[in-house]
Amino acid sequence: MDPEFEVAHGLLALAYSAKGMHEEALGELRKIKSLEAEPLYLSYLVYVYGMARRTSEAETGLQRMRTLSKRHYVSPLWMAFAYAGLGDKGQAFVWLQRVFDERASGGTISIHLSLSS
Repeated sequence: MDPEFEVAHGLLALAYSAKGMHEEALGELRKIKSLEAEPLYLSYLVYVYGMARRTSEAETGLQRMRTLSKRHYVSPLWMAFAYAGLGDKGQAFVWLQRVFDERASGGTISIHLSLSS
């Protein structure tokens, strides 16, 4: 109904990524005007790049999140999600522990970490 509704684009991107449709996911994320300035959506971008095995772009996005965290609140949950996309389970769990320790907010993000590899 609203082609500029960022939440819908973000959630659709995650759904596409879960289905392995990473280019479609990136297309949805590019429709988010505040993508580079909004840590939540930036974590989605890092996640999708990581899942698509585009590590260089994912690392660039992760660095952008670190830079933003110096000026804005970046939930440890969003950092955990970004690291999960990169497949870095150790860092994902470090950040999830921070979510617990800080009783941090950040919305709800489902993080799937395969323990079999």
